[in-house]
Amino acid sequence: MNYIINPSWFYWISVVNGLQTFLIILAVVLAVVAIICFITAYEEGECGDNENSKKWAKRGIICTVTAIAIAIICIFIPSKSTLIEMQIAKFATYENAEWTADKIKEAVDYIINAIQNMKG
Repeated sequence: MNYIINPSWFYWISVVNGLQTFLIILAVVLAVVAIICFITAYEEGECGDNENSKKWAKRGIICTVTAIAIAIICIFIPSKSTLIEMQIAKFATYENAEWTADKIKEAVDYIINAIQNMKG
């Protein structure tokens, strides 16, 4: 068949939407883990164990940086509605608009002629 929009495109829209949701949840979980790591690092430092404190601080920094990177990636993943708008915009060309206007004029002329033939 000769589709205007490939049906598999709608599948990939839902996949991208699910990926974006998954990444947002992952970023939130990493942010919570980072907070826990920093709290643990502070607790270890208070107890006098600077070596463990540094390990937990490094883990917290890694989680924080990863969460920020994932959040930035999520910003650039288009939403479902944006992907649909982009697909519609792909077909919104001057040629298609002129063709549509011509077809509408032809349809109006056909209807007017049909009405005139019915009266006469």
